[in-house]
Amino acid sequence: MRNALIVVVLLVAGVVVYNTMSGGDGPISDDQAMLEDLEYRFDEARKTMSGAGRSAGLTGIDTSADAESARLEIERILESTQKLAREADESVRPRAERLERTIREYMNQLR
Repeated sequence: MRNALIVVVLLVAGVVVYNTMSGGDGPISDDQAMLEDLEYRFDEARKTMSGAGRSAGLTGIDTSADAESARLEIERILESTQKLAREADESVRPRAERLERTIREYMNQLR
């Protein structure tokens, strides 16, 4: 009986630790995973764009190909984000719309 109680306590403690470490939300939906991927890709493309500008300014090396590649990636991300914002469930839609606005603002700053 005592061993069973110890096992139950350890299981409950494990669940609490898991929920605390994972944010308590449980598994994420496909839409949430896709949105997180789009956010990550946008951040990386922004870093690439920024790095290309810095490299060109500091070294004088032509980095226009890097910048153009990052710009095209941002356009692809924007298209995917727009599609996700239209088709995603209600829990993801506001965040997707926020990302879409952020991307549009960033692209306007580049012009």
